[in-house]
Order: sequence, then C-alpha cells, then structure tokens
Amino acid sequence: MLAELELQAQAVSKLLSQQDDSDIARTQAAKNKFLQLKTSLETCWKERPKTRSFFFSKGSAEVLAYG
Repeated sequence: MLAELELQAQAVSKLLSQQDDSDIARTQAAKNKFLQLKTSLETCWKERPKTRSFFFSKGSAEVLAYG
C-alpha cells in the first residue's frame, strides 16, 4: 500500500514538473471559472427565500423540519 502511494506521488510529481506555460494558463483559467461559479452559487444560496418544510413520519410522533 505504501509503495503504491509512493509510486503515485512520483507520477504526480513528474507530471507537475513537466507543465508548460499553456498548462499553467489553462489551470489558472479553470480555477478562476470555478471561483466565479462558487461565488455565484453562494450568493444565490444566501438570497434564497427562507422557508421551512415540515415532514411527518408515518406511524410516529416525530416531526422533521428542514429549511
């Protein structure tokens, strides 16, 4: 198991050391797009209507509230 992890770490290290400028630019562009989407989703989540939903479990007095 440890030997397998060591081989994977070496493979990743080798790939990272072989990056050229286009790989770095593409990676940065993907990171920026991800952060924009994340910010957009977080904003939508914060601005959503605050409602509560209640669910009753059949045969039980338990009530679950979500929201």
